[in-house]
Amino acid sequence: MKTTIKLNLLTACLLLAQQSYALQLLQEKELSHITGQDGITINHQIQGAIVKDDHGKITSESPAATIDKLNWYDPNGSQITKNGMGLHNVNIYGLDGQAINSKLELDVGTTAYGTGIGMSFTVSPFKLNSKLNLVEVECTGGAICKQHTNNIRLDGDYKEYSMGGLEISTAVPFQLVLQTTSGLFNKNAPGYINFNLSNASIKHTMGDYGLALDNFNFNFSGTGYIYIDPVEGIVLTSNNGSTENTRYINLTPTPVLDANGEATQAHAAGVNFDLRYHHKDADEKTTVKNIMRYGISGSVKDARLSLGATQGGDGLPLRQTALNAFDITNGKDKNALSQLETVNNGYGQESGGLHLNLSAAFVNETEASKNQDLTATTLELGHTGKDSYAIQFRDLRTLTGQKSAYIDFGDIYINTIKANNLEFKINNKIREVLGYSDEYTVTQTLVGHHNASANNVALIAIRAMDFQAIAGSANFISNDNGDSTSSGNWGIGIPIYNLNANIALSGTTVNNQQALAYNVIASTDGYGIDKVTNSPSTTSILIIDGDNNYYAGLRNIDAFFESNGTISYEERGIKIIANKLLFAADAELAIGKLPSTENPDSNFDFTDREDVLTNIAFKLDGSGNLLIIPGLEDSNDTSKEKNFLSFEADFIFRPLNDTPTDEKNLGSYFSLSNIDSDGINEEVSSVMIKEIQGHLGLASKIQVKKDTVVLDNQIKFNYTNDLSNVFRANLAMQTDSNIHNMANLAITGGTLRSTLGIKPR
Repeated sequence: MKTTIKLNLLTACLLLAQQSYALQLLQEKELSHITGQDGITINHQIQGAIVKDDHGKITSESPAATIDKLNWYDPNGSQITKNGMGLHNVNIYGLDGQAINSKLELDVGTTAYGTGIGMSFTVSPFKLNSKLNLVEVECTGGAICKQHTNNIRLDGDYKEYSMGGLEISTAVPFQLVLQTTSGLFNKNAPGYINFNLSNASIKHTMGDYGLALDNFNFNFSGTGYIYIDPVEGIVLTSNNGSTENTRYINLTPTPVLDANGEATQAHAAGVNFDLRYHHKDADEKTTVKNIMRYGISGSVKDARLSLGATQGGDGLPLRQTALNAFDITNGKDKNALSQLETVNNGYGQESGGLHLNLSAAFVNETEASKNQDLTATTLELGHTGKDSYAIQFRDLRTLTGQKSAYIDFGDIYINTIKANNLEFKINNKIREVLGYSDEYTVTQTLVGHHNASANNVALIAIRAMDFQAIAGSANFISNDNGDSTSSGNWGIGIPIYNLNANIALSGTTVNNQQALAYNVIASTDGYGIDKVTNSPSTTSILIIDGDNNYYAGLRNIDAFFESNGTISYEERGIKIIANKLLFAADAELAIGKLPSTENPDSNFDFTDREDVLTNIAFKLDGSGNLLIIPGLEDSNDTSKEKNFLSFEADFIFRPLNDTPTDEKNLGSYFSLSNIDSDGINEEVSSVMIKEIQGHLGLASKIQVKKDTVVLDNQIKFNYTNDLSNVFRANLAMQTDSNIHNMANLAITGGTLRSTLGIKPR
């Protein structure tokens, strides 16, 4: 007879709390008669008090659980000051006043590898809201930080800096199934995992407005390995590096729910989010507006997820890059990867923090056709909401086609730091575009939320992110039911190589309203040999003709972006004020055949310039404002189409008198150049518009329709109708390293309108 031990935690606690019950000591002999052959099941339930009116509608509800403060302190190396992030005033509710039920099932058993563990965990739908704060503790008297004698908090001067609020909710139960074959962590014994987080919502709020990831799905299942590495931390991977058998992970789509929580015909991708904008009015009614949707479905291989604390130093595996290091491609030999291991100021890399790695290779249609358990990986990008459409990208491949397309988010570091400046490395091509003489280091000046000697910020640093995927075909799909509305032998490639970035965030105010202060710096390398895959990689924007494998677009893009300012939520949308905005890039405009179509076994790649029409370089330096206006679903007004994404922006070019006096200082510029090379020496001649001045305005609208993408733009040349801000520039040519002015240009006003409809054949 099988016996299952089932323990209701709440019941057990109530029994133990009654003083009329006596506990009797059990001997080992008596314990031996208790068995749990079917494992152990633990049920737990929490529920808050609710009040309903005569019609059964909930009028008030108390939380099922509350947390005063939940803080994470960054191990920043300082023993007298601690910085971190916290969730404060946390309230957790059941969905529609229901109880929150959780269930944990555990079992053990013998397998071919040893003693395995089976675990199943579920949590019913819930909703959580809290304040999101940066926290700082200056420990008492400048002494070493230690725990308070009466509670678990650090003893010292406690400060909070608001960054808004955080809300998390689920509409269906969260489920996790884990089955191992030898212990819980074992690099050499496979296990099975089924992780199902569906129809969730993660929202950042400021005031009555919020930016949300709705219909958030993170569903994956498959076999692999779970182990602990001394450097990488906890690792989940489908390939432990020694197996010859390829193991796959499936990203399973999930039904989209309607307003009543019922499943519809539409299915969202296995990994999916709908980016939306929420506004709550005085009556607590929420209006939802649409921005965009992104999703990945199908099967992947070589999947890897690791979470650790190592920030750098010796012993990092090849796949990882330290927080204070930048792998960049330098010199004319683009096949050479030059790794700069210089220590950069400001990161505090000698201490710990959060270090995340996530990567996976995509399964192509050829692989999927050979295995009925697999589905080719597809990517989806487009608008969201009712009667909206997206583009589905298929037939994914790399630049040369010799290896599977993949995404590697690189090394993601999450820290809270207190600093004024961070150093950032750039490659030689970007240095030339920016006009720097010998400096490969850019100083990122942090703009914080208070006048202190150093700024407290939450820092997200990305090192060596790669996305090497070119879609050989694509089609439009309906977001209502997932059906294809248009298809063709066309595709798009937006591969990204060696993306490095620093994103610093803190709290501030704009017009007495809560806002975020941001500081972003990022760069990409145009071309190089990836250190992990040892394959040619590129940053490009390409249009693909699937019939003939022709491509056209910008390839080998070396790009640099730097901006600081504020982000606020307003009634019309998301307002971004850029006090500084610098965007520069160098790229090749080319038309030709994709490298692998010439000879799949050759090393032909984007280093060959036979396809290049011209080189494009530009630098935009100034400041501006951007308003992102989401689309609105208006069921009361069917005569006007309102569900589209639009932008309103203005940009002021940096005045030339703010830049150093130098003949080679071109200010903001745009150039077309021709490069003649004999393999050793290069001769460059170019025509350019340089020293651009003025104040531009932009109004743009993007619509993804049933079979067409429509771009509607208006550019106003004198945004404020001020004669001191007319659009001015110099037309010049460069030969033999000398720049010769040809003409002066001036546009005193007016608006340039354009409409572009892209309808693939």
